[in-house]
Amino acid sequence: MGRFTRVFSASDLLAILMASSSSAAVVNADGDPLTPPLHPGAVLDTTTGLLWLDSYEGIFRSYNDVSNKLDPGGEFAGYRYATLAELGVLWKDFGLTDVSGGLIGTANTTAMQGLLSIWGHTHLDRRGSDEYAHVLTADRPLGSTTTHLSGAVGIYYEDFGLGFGPFAVLPETGNWNDDFANSNQSSALVRSVPESSSIALAAFGLVALAAYRLRRRK
Repeated sequence: MGRFTRVFSASDLLAILMASSSSAAVVNADGDPLTPPLHPGAVLDTTTGLLWLDSYEGIFRSYNDVSNKLDPGGEFAGYRYATLAELGVLWKDFGLTDVSGGLIGTANTTAMQGLLSIWGHTHLDRRGSDEYAHVLTADRPLGSTTTHLSGAVGIYYEDFGLGFGPFAVLPETGNWNDDFANSNQSSALVRSVPESSSIALAAFGLVALAAYRLRRRK
């Protein structure tokens, strides 16, 4: 076991989790040794033990482009495309109470802002009208061999007939051709983390969160 697992017992981690919000299930893992050299942005879901590259790490890249670089020695070696179901679990573990589709209520605003702050976004309207992360997944529409389904989460800050507030769309409307690349579209890339590494990352992230909240109270 690693250094963190000797220092922090299971009861210590549980106490930190209980003292923190539900969003503490997902912690910042930027620069972890398991991230690709060219793509260090990541978050760890401590509930599932999955390490996710930040939403923008595969931006403006087609499905075929990215999938061809998942093999050993490739740019994204060790990673795979996540499923729609896994993507939904990540969002819920971050504290979103609803990922059924469309606007999900202003009660999710704080959790959504936290998710976008560490998982990143693929689109930010400089006018302040919307901010979201749009990512391709491993799932295909029924019967399709040339397109993949995607998911999108974010916040509409202004109402342009779409509504106002946080939204989660899973799957996102429309099918995306495997050769299509878009400047607002990325890929949901994930890998499993060995248990000892997962605990160490969780401990580091949760202790940092607890320390930040303690400083704010002072």
